[in-house]
Amino acid sequence: MRNLLLMALLVTGLSACAQSGGSNLDVTQVSQMIADNEDIVLIDVRTPEEFMQGHLDGAKLINFYDANFQEEVKKLDTAKKYVVYCRSGGRSSKSVNAMKKLGFSEVYNMSGGVLAWQGAQQKLVK
Repeated sequence: MRNLLLMALLVTGLSACAQSGGSNLDVTQVSQMIADNEDIVLIDVRTPEEFMQGHLDGAKLINFYDANFQEEVKKLDTAKKYVVYCRSGGRSSKSVNAMKKLGFSEVYNMSGGVLAWQGAQQKLVK
């Protein structure tokens, strides 16, 4: 009985994620999108100092803590697909929510951020 309840909760949770379109991608999914040459824009919302220590190849820096963060985001094309990341996923998750409120429909948070990327033995560029 307990297993049935857990299974029902899992299915309900997955169904809710599918209906909302989900907004989180893991490192494997992002890496595959890059390998498949999908038309995505990588947005790094860390500080310039963090960015200089290493970032995903081709990423655009928009500092989450910058006073002009919202203005910089508003300059982006809402029709494009975005993958947003930070160090561990906190700032990028907040950024994704802000972008959705501004009308972006295809915007995703890379769960775990740069720490997960490096943990999966993926390369950063300087």
